[in-house]
Amino acid sequence: MRAYGEVLRVETECKVVVIGDGLALGFGDFVTFYSKQAGVTRRFQTSLNAATDVRTLALKWRVFNRGHFATTSENWTPSTEHLPAFHSFVLRPGSKNLFEHTFRSGGVVSDAQIVVVIVGTMDCRGPPGSPGREIEYTVQHVTELVEELQKRGKYVMLCQLHDARRDDDADVGFIGRHHQKNTKFERLWKKYDRVCEGANLTHVKFHIHRHPDGVHFGSTGYDIAAEDMLPKLFEMCEKVESNILMKRRNKALAELAVEAEEERQLKKDK
Repeated sequence: MRAYGEVLRVETECKVVVIGDGLALGFGDFVTFYSKQAGVTRRFQTSLNAATDVRTLALKWRVFNRGHFATTSENWTPSTEHLPAFHSFVLRPGSKNLFEHTFRSGGVVSDAQIVVVIVGTMDCRGPPGSPGREIEYTVQHVTELVEELQKRGKYVMLCQLHDARRDDDADVGFIGRHHQKNTKFERLWKKYDRVCEGANLTHVKFHIHRHPDGVHFGSTGYDIAAEDMLPKLFEMCEKVESNILMKRRNKALAELAVEAEEERQLKKDK
């Protein structure tokens, strides 16, 4: 169990936000009360802090956890009006859905440059015949989510699904539809320059690092997931920093040009 909440800190210019279901939330990891630093969030933050300390990264980064327990891909689409089944009370009053609650204008992560998406695994957890078990249900919703994020100029890291199917799934014993969902995700990171592949959570190496509930990960599972994603996360961070530093340089040059023109005008007036 974990509590929803977050200690207020000084804002940073560079931000990463992790969104999605209980795997994004870090359910099953070791956490402390009133912490949102479970799962890959804490591991990302530790690694980015270390990189800043040794100047591998030039700027300070903060990682935000916006995972929401047991949510489906539909719960995270920008157009949905369906609130999550669990803990919907944590949404800002008036928020239409989780996406609006998370990325609303003026929200603390609305300007996050990097978004790590870990969602879709729980789609298959419904009873036989439920729409979430179908391939296009997950693909359509994840596509809508990712496309809206990239339209907003975000760098997006999309993780493949963890194999958390129920025993009565028709494809038991073979990846089947689950694998086809992951395969269609590839279209997104091939289509968009700002979208890349995250951890392949379907990989067999994650099967022995599950939480006792058989669905989420234990701490070692989150260790592996973060380790898989860190190289690409650093690449994205470097691109963001390059853009920020270039803008700062251009702004400084423009200000110098204005000062030089003002000084020239003063001399001319004299």
